[in-house]
Amino acid sequence: MKLFTATYIFYFFLLLFLNSCVFGQSEEEVSELKFIKILNTENQTSAPEGERFDLSGIVEAQNSVWVIADKPWNNNIYKSTISDHNISFSDGISFFVDFKIDIEGIDFCDSSFFVINEANNMVYEIKSNNDTAKLILIDWNLTNYPANSDPNAGLEGIAIDSENKVIFLAKERDPSMLFKLNLKDRNIEQVFVNQINNNESISDMKYENGFLYLLERESSTILRINTQTQETLRVSIKNTLNPNGLQLYTSENPEYGIAEALLLKENEIWIGLDNNGTQTNSEGINLGIKKTTNPAIIIFERPEWF
Repeated sequence: MKLFTATYIFYFFLLLFLNSCVFGQSEEEVSELKFIKILNTENQTSAPEGERFDLSGIVEAQNSVWVIADKPWNNNIYKSTISDHNISFSDGISFFVDFKIDIEGIDFCDSSFFVINEANNMVYEIKSNNDTAKLILIDWNLTNYPANSDPNAGLEGIAIDSENKVIFLAKERDPSMLFKLNLKDRNIEQVFVNQINNNESISDMKYENGFLYLLERESSTILRINTQTQETLRVSIKNTLNPNGLQLYTSENPEYGIAEALLLKENEIWIGLDNNGTQTNSEGINLGIKKTTNPAIIIFERPEWF
């Protein structure tokens, strides 16, 4: 009987160990990132006067931080200027696309910017200013991408593994899905099915040193996936974005998250907020966001192990 009990206990803990290796840590083990400061934004672009600037993506390239926005008039990759607690955006690289635009994600590789257009779920390469963006055609018929998917639940994140010439693409929600596009042969396949919560909303994504980082909007978390072992690790930014369970803006839909853009730096993690033109509330003001309808960027300390 004792031998049976000991064997049972051994296999029980073995299953727990294997589960943690495949699926990552439990919810109780999720660490909260340390808040550093706010960057308040100023829009100095040529967008139509009175029209809002909805931040939708961010990338660091060519010794600058660049951002995108997701309205039809935002056919520009905007260059930023940072000063203390402020960041301003100005026209940087204009591009042309022969389709209506809803630019939701950006990355940089081999002297080119790559953006995703949620309006047609396609990837575009942009090399220089006033460039006609080069369409990277994707045959979604080769995948199980839902044919009748909500247009506002399409591609939201892009991350490039330049060494292996691979583009990772994230479908936002209903359901959330991850795909891997091989730039050499244009083969595309769904990946990491068991590593993500398909009831979540993926709002941005970055690739770094064999790891894929997903910004999860609804839970205010960042999920890291080891692309080789598929092991996962998750950190939280919920205490900052949802203090006392509240929002930072006077949102009409407080059930939706506002974490929209992700930037990884050596010692920092930047989170761009999409407040959909709503005004800062008292919680946001207490955090350091100006009383405004502009979006903001929150800077967190990046742990060495993440």
